[in-house]
Parts: sequence; C-alpha cells; structure tokens
Amino acid sequence: MAEQSGHSSIAFPALGAGGFSFPPNEVVKLLDDAVQSYDGTNLQNIDLIVFNSDNITLKAIQDELKVYHSQPQPTSIPAPVATRNNVQVVVKQGDITATSSRAIVNSTNRFDLSGAVGKALCAKAGRSIVQECAYGPISQTPNFRVTSGGNLCQYIIHLNTPQNTGQLENVLKECFREADRLGVNDLAIPPVGTGGIGLQSGPVAKCFASAIDKFDKTNPTNLRKITVYVFQGKMMPDFQRELLNPASQSPEMFNGIKNAVANGLGRTAATSETGESRTKQAPKPASILNTNSSLAAKESIRILFCSWNATAVNKAFDAVQEIVVEISITKTIKKEAIKELSLEEEQKLVSITKKENVIIEKKSSMELTIQGLRQDVLEAHSQANEIVYQFGKALQTSKYVTWKYVDQQDSTSKNFSIQANDDLETAFKKNEKETTKITTSFSGNKVELKIDFSKMEATNMTGSITSKLERSVDSQLPSTWKNMGGQQWKCIHVSADSTEYQTVLQMFHATMRNSNLVRLDRIQNPTLWRQFQAQKGKIEKKMQTTNVTKQLFHGTDEETCEKILQHGFDRSYAGRNATRFGKGVYFAVSAKYSNQYTSPNAQRERSMFLAEVVTGAYCQGNPQMSVAPMQSDGTPFDSVVDNASNPGMYVVFRDASVYPTYLLWYK
Repeated sequence: MAEQSGHSSIAFPALGAGGFSFPPNEVVKLLDDAVQSYDGTNLQNIDLIVFNSDNITLKAIQDELKVYHSQPQPTSIPAPVATRNNVQVVVKQGDITATSSRAIVNSTNRFDLSGAVGKALCAKAGRSIVQECAYGPISQTPNFRVTSGGNLCQYIIHLNTPQNTGQLENVLKECFREADRLGVNDLAIPPVGTGGIGLQSGPVAKCFASAIDKFDKTNPTNLRKITVYVFQGKMMPDFQRELLNPASQSPEMFNGIKNAVANGLGRTAATSETGESRTKQAPKPASILNTNSSLAAKESIRILFCSWNATAVNKAFDAVQEIVVEISITKTIKKEAIKELSLEEEQKLVSITKKENVIIEKKSSMELTIQGLRQDVLEAHSQANEIVYQFGKALQTSKYVTWKYVDQQDSTSKNFSIQANDDLETAFKKNEKETTKITTSFSGNKVELKIDFSKMEATNMTGSITSKLERSVDSQLPSTWKNMGGQQWKCIHVSADSTEYQTVLQMFHATMRNSNLVRLDRIQNPTLWRQFQAQKGKIEKKMQTTNVTKQLFHGTDEETCEKILQHGFDRSYAGRNATRFGKGVYFAVSAKYSNQYTSPNAQRERSMFLAEVVTGAYCQGNPQMSVAPMQSDGTPFDSVVDNASNPGMYVVFRDASVYPTYLLWYK
C-alpha cells in the first residue's frame, strides 16, 4: 500500500510482539525477510520503532542483524565536507590537477611556475600560462597574479606565498576575495607553504581555517566552495581537524529526523499515546518583488513523537524545532541593480523560488532576502546573485552604449532589451567575424536572432525578417574603456607593450628614470568621470578654450589609494602631507616631487596617481587658503600654485576638478 501510494518512507512497531505476545525474535526475522524481499521503487526508508525499555525486542533486532548482515557492505566514502554560512569547505587527498573546479591556486614565490604544483599545472594547462603569468596576467597585486587556466580550468591564481605563517592568513584572504571577484564559485587550493617553503602543516591549516572563516563572514557573492587538495597523507589530520568542525556534525540518532525535516518540512506535530499533540504550521511564503509569485511548497510531512508522558513529547518537539532552526538560514543580496530589475529578471527569480523551495522577498529597493533550508538557500542565493550580477553588468553597459533595430512594422528604431544590449556589445567588442546568435524581443516577439556585424543586420532564424542595426555610444565615457561588468569602478591592467603604457611610462621616467614601473592600471569610475567632465565643461565655457586641464602626479600610500579609487580625491585628506600653498589637494608636474609623499607597502612598492586636473585660471597660493580666492570678474580661481610664473605644484579645492586617470605601482 505504501508503495502504491507513492510514499518514500514508512515506520511501524514490532507488530505482534506486544499484546499478542509473539516471540520477538520470530517477529523481527519475519519483518527482516519482508524488507529483504521488497523490490519496489518508491519506498527508500523503512524504520522499526521500539520503546527504549523493550530490551528483549532490541536484543532480538541486534541478533538478527548479526545473522543476516554479517558480511561487509560496499560503501562509498565522500571527501570530508564542512559548511560555513556561505562557503563549503572540502578536504581531499589527491592530485589538484585532476580537479573540476573553475579556478586553481598555484603556490609560488617567484611567479615563474618552477614549484611542484606549478610544474604539474604547466603539464596539464600548457606552457602558455608561464608567459602569461610573467608578461600579461589578467589581474595582479604584489601577492598574486591571475592567468587563464589553459586546458585545465578557467583561471589559475598564482599566489606569492610568504615565508612565514604570520602573513599567510592575509594572503589567503586576498586570494579568496580575488576568486570571488572573478565570479568563481568553486576554488581548488593546495596546502600552500608546506612544500618547498617548508612551513609546518599544523600552523598552515590554522591559517586556512581563520582565513576561510573571516572570508565567509564578508558574505561573498560568488565563491561557494573551497576544496583543499592535500597531497601528503600525513598532513590530512591537521587540515581535517582545523577545517572540518566536528561540533557541527549531528549525532547519529538525529540523522533520520534531520533528513525528514530537510526533505520538506511543511508541518511538524508531536503526539503522545494519550492523545496529546503539538503542531506547528510552517510560515506561509510571502510574495516577492511585488508580484504574485510564492513558495512552491513541497509535500508536507508529519513527525509523530510517541511517549508515555507529555514532558517527553515536549522535549522531543523542542529538539526538532532546534534542528529546524539549525538547518534554516537567511541570505541577503544588496546591489543597486535590484531597484531596476526588469520583468524578465523578476520572472527568473520567481522560478528559483519554485525550483529551490525558498522564499525571496524584496526588503528594500536594493535588497533581496532568501529564506529556507540551508542547502536550498545556498543554491538559490548563488543563482539569484548571478541573475542580479549579470543584469547589473548589462545595466552598466546600457549607460554608455545603446543598440537599436528598425522595426519592420512601423519603420521606427527600437531599443533591444538591457540584457540583449549587453550581449550585442560583448560580441561586438570581441570583433566576432562569424554570425552571432542572441535571444531577445524582436518586432514584438521573443525570438532567436542571427547578427551580422559586417552588415549591421539582424535576421530571425527563419530568415523571414531582416532589420538594420544601430549602435550609439555615450560620448561622456571614453571609447577605450572596457566593460565594467556591473561594478561601480574598476582598475584595468594596461599592457606594457601598448602605446597607452609607453606614453605614461615616458612621463614618469622624465624625472624617475631609475625607478621600475611594476604595474599600470587605468581607472574606470563613471560617476567620478561624469562629475569631472561637468566641471571641466563649465570651466571651458567660462574661459572659452578647451585647454583647461593638465596631467599631473599625486603620491600617496596604499591605504589611501583604495579611497581615491572609489571616491576620488577628497579635500579632507588635506594637511596629511602639505598645506604650504593652501588646504586643498596637491598635484605636481614632476613625478620625482610627488615621490616624496609616497610610502612603500609590504612588498616595498610605492603608489602614485597620474590625474587629469582642471587647473584653469590660477594664482599664487598660501597656507591660509581653504578656498581659491576671487578673480576680478567675481568668479573664483580654478587652482592655486607654488610659483605663479613657473608652476611646479597645483592645488585644487573642488573634488570634481580632478579625475584619477592612472595608478602607478613602482619600485
């Protein structure tokens, strides 16, 4: 009957061993024979319920198991796993090059792939990554360089492993953050430092645990799984002890309850043999994003707790409630793109609630929350975050480029959807010669289109409709800028063999010939750029000339760099280095002069900005100035200088008067 009804589990007592006084050993044997002969497909769990005080029946069960199941059963032992709030940690013994992870970490201290892991990666990924790591990494800092994964994976993060564990934790956190920024959801990493460097596995494992815990608390958006590949078996206990928290593993006696709850808790109930019961209805799912979508609840289950007294029932009920709380979580996604989500993206989120059995709510214009069982939420969060991220990326693209098609029905130009607009721009920038296919709304219908960029035409798959394409670019943003990928600002590595790099290098070496330029980043911050262009246009109009700006240097420390990259040059920093010519932000014609105001980081590298500054009309500055003085026409000067006849230093008092064009790292 249970099989025919489609049930997956059933529980029953030791039938006949009670009031009918059947011999317990015979009852158990009959039950076991019935279970062994069952050949259905629906029932997965068959449980026999016995009171704790029924020692005779319990012994009969134990004896039966010894007789009928004395042979060892084949088992498959998975790699140990521990799940934090956001990140799943796996510890494996084996070859890291056999991983299926999207990104692999290579431990090195010279970025030359000469170590054991580096050589193994080269053998699988190809020798091209050696040149890429040395001369053209995708991204880099003093602590890592990122290259493609060649034939092995999508990315390889080459980690500059420190010589001691004192710095290892911070380096690991930086590595995890970079993987998350790259959109990687699964990272494979060796026990860095335990090879050629010779660090002890115990302290290294502690660094791993601390770095992962702290990274997990930052609520990463993409990285969901970190697999530690331990090659030497003797190191396994250290990494298992530190990375896999045994306290998080539930006692075996609760496994059945946990599985039942996790397989669809719609309503829990506790019932005693005296008829007493306690029932808790699961919360009704709320609608999301102001739509009528809601949680597609799985089949409810009912848990019965049997006991001679109500106290035991209550205690068991409370224990299950604690388990429910333990395996349930809420995750949050906070992004500006949420407030502009299209109907198409909202419908995608609705489908996630049904597929993963979670509740998604729009708490504010820029915040989504996802509630449900832990594994369901983690999976739903990953999917929803990807939807929001891709839409944010497409939204950013739409701010500087617009793709249109000519509607054949009314001969008017119409915009593609935001996502299709991004797809088109991405393909266009790749200079794809062959026909590109996209799915979008076209002439009132959702269709798949073939795009021919050489003719700037779009044709439906049947070939019955062909339309001309139009591409317009927002002139406010430089055409050389790369796609922002939905980010508010971004540093783009400038290749050393480009004209752009050589131009900046020539300016820098004019006074810093003996310095080595380690890295050059172009800064892309649309908000700061538009503010700067508005201020620049205002001064150009006032002075009736376009010659109102200069390329000037500004030296600073590593900590301040991050603030400038995000928010631009802030006058509140004035006084840290100099106020000799006014309480503003200082810029020098000479890189050598700005070098005085830099300080080396842990890698002995210094940082300096090359900025475009609206210098406009200027005058002599002095220490008392907190704003620029007035000109004879009643408008303020645009900057003040150290020497009015031959300026070597410019000071500005308006934050929008400067745009940080490049960030130089040098030694």
